[in-house]
Amino acid sequence: LAKGGHLEGDPVDLLYDGKTFIELPGVRVEGTPVHGTGCVFSSALTARIALGDNVPEAARFAKDFVADLIKTAVKLGKGNLLIR
Repeated sequence: LAKGGHLEGDPVDLLYDGKTFIELPGVRVEGTPVHGTGCVFSSALTARIALGDNVPEAARFAKDFVADLIKTAVKLGKGNLLIR
């Protein structure tokens, strides 16, 4: 999985399952940069796989989950905090 969050425009992640490349498009959430999105993403991805999702389903869930958290991030110190 190659994350596209630091590229210009809307973020598109690229997932390779060993045979096929799968694009996972998203919508950029504007605002103050947040910390911990990569850690939250990997945790959500791993949890969804453990719950039985296939990897593309788990990646889509994790991407949407992090985007929702960014939308509701709380400003603290020099960045925003992801709270659920």
